[in-house]
Amino acid sequence: MLAEYIRTRQVEGIEIAKKAGKYKGKAPKEYDKVKFKEAVKDVKEGKRTATSVAREFKISYMTYFRWKKRLENKRKWNTHR
Repeated sequence: MLAEYIRTRQVEGIEIAKKAGKYKGKAPKEYDKVKFKEAVKDVKEGKRTATSVAREFKISYMTYFRWKKRLENKRKWNTHR
């Protein structure tokens, strides 16, 4: 009973905060996209490893692959236009 009340109040508070523009989540990390594109190219050519690129950009191994996927999707969109 008390847990339901707390949860209801929490949901109401989150809705109010979203309307006020205060509930946005974490901002994406900024990075040099040109430098990252070159690093991905080096990984594909076997000159570097994905781990070394991730360390250079101070991101996790999985974030490297997420950024790489976004980069590749943008390339596909650019070639169709």
